[in-house]
Amino acid sequence: MKKSLLFIALLTICNLNAQLFECIGDETAGIGTAGPYLCNGYDLMAQITLTEFDAALDLGPATPPSTGSDSWGWTDPASGREFAIMSFTEGFAFVEITDPENPVITASVPITSTDVQRLWRDVKVYNNHAFMVGEDADQGMKVFNLNRLLTVTNPPEIFEPDTFFQGFGSAHNIAINEDSGYAYPIGAREFGGSGQVNGGGPIFINIQDPVNPVIEGGYDSTDDMVNSYTHDAQVVIYDGPDTDYTGQEIYMGANESTMIIADITDKSNPQYISDISYASATYTHQGWFSKDKRYFLMGDELDEIMNGLPTRIAVYNVEDLDNPFVHFIWEGPTTATDHNMYIIDDTLYLANYAAGMRVLDISDIDNMNFVEIGFFDTLPGNDVAGTASAWNVYPYFPSGNLIISDVAEGLFIVKKTENLSVEDINKTNVTMFPNPAKNTTNITVDGNVIQSIKVSDVLGKEIFMVSSLNSDTFTLNTSNFQTGVYLITINDNVTKKLIIE
Repeated sequence: MKKSLLFIALLTICNLNAQLFECIGDETAGIGTAGPYLCNGYDLMAQITLTEFDAALDLGPATPPSTGSDSWGWTDPASGREFAIMSFTEGFAFVEITDPENPVITASVPITSTDVQRLWRDVKVYNNHAFMVGEDADQGMKVFNLNRLLTVTNPPEIFEPDTFFQGFGSAHNIAINEDSGYAYPIGAREFGGSGQVNGGGPIFINIQDPVNPVIEGGYDSTDDMVNSYTHDAQVVIYDGPDTDYTGQEIYMGANESTMIIADITDKSNPQYISDISYASATYTHQGWFSKDKRYFLMGDELDEIMNGLPTRIAVYNVEDLDNPFVHFIWEGPTTATDHNMYIIDDTLYLANYAAGMRVLDISDIDNMNFVEIGFFDTLPGNDVAGTASAWNVYPYFPSGNLIISDVAEGLFIVKKTENLSVEDINKTNVTMFPNPAKNTTNITVDGNVIQSIKVSDVLGKEIFMVSSLNSDTFTLNTSNFQTGVYLITINDNVTKKLIIE
């Protein structure tokens, strides 16, 4: 049964405390709603507001109000428990999302007393440790052993970091190569000072012993006649088509006006490889390799704002790292500003600011063709250019949970919608037949008796209620129901969808 039968509607599942809102809408139009949020193909499992994060730090309301920024995730390799990491004005919060409908703010690491509230914070994970940076002058790099989350019994706890590394002060961002065990703070300044480190280029920090980081060098590309400030980067042990660099550690930097490619295998002697820009480049922001490393996809944070352009992603052909070229420029359906993107196989997950999370099928990249296959809009009704709303998407949890960190709305946990059918609707022990229905439907609960039945419309308005049934089955008269979707709640604890044709 197609979801086009389901109308654009709000759906609350199971009980009043559940946070799940299923994305229900017109399949043909490719748009629906999950609670107040527009969506296509992704359900809202739960949301945690910035006010709740502030409360977890026991600091009271932030002044000015907190804003959200970067996010990342950690999965305990032994137990499979999943944790979202949310960075916001007051610090960093760790949220267990193993049960995504009932997330728990487990712990927080606040900013230090010498920090000044700033918008931008960033976090990455290596070897069960979180590495946290920010643009506060004395933020440094805080290292936190994530295994400490596993023994929290009275959440949320407030933790001090295991290591407060002061080899630099502020950093706009941090990249980590988990294959080499190196962290790369970028856009960094001196601790307690204002001078840029390496011209804003990467610092090379050995984190193979996570709580004892060691600086082993850095890269300032000024001598290579390229803008040195890096805003974001991806660093990999290269296994792409250019065999000249197989096994080398390759740095792909978003350097404001250009993308720079460097070989940083020898930390004492990094080597410039090439750089490239594109038409109407305004602020080269962040990018990611395609799965085969034939292409590198790069976003520009300001071209929509400054030039009135639609969402754009520059797709570079990097089969020859010494001679990259622009393969094509993808343009999206809105003017919303693109921010961070990540790629899994042939799927690109884009934090598209006011347009929320957009999910693209890039399997036809050779033919310059991307197809949007889903979205979750954290700021419905406003897809204009600007830096409001979805900052980051983390798509790497094994469970399929995804997290979106939002500048104003906090943390969203979303998950790909299961294809709906009559079989899906009836997959628990509640049977409704026929479904879809016209005049009547027979409701049965296997191995149990029906005590009560409540029928609500998709806005939650009760339209029918019967109790004290004590029966194995109940025939519901639907002849007076209008066409659409209804919520049938049995015994006050199981809710199912009923479609009236």
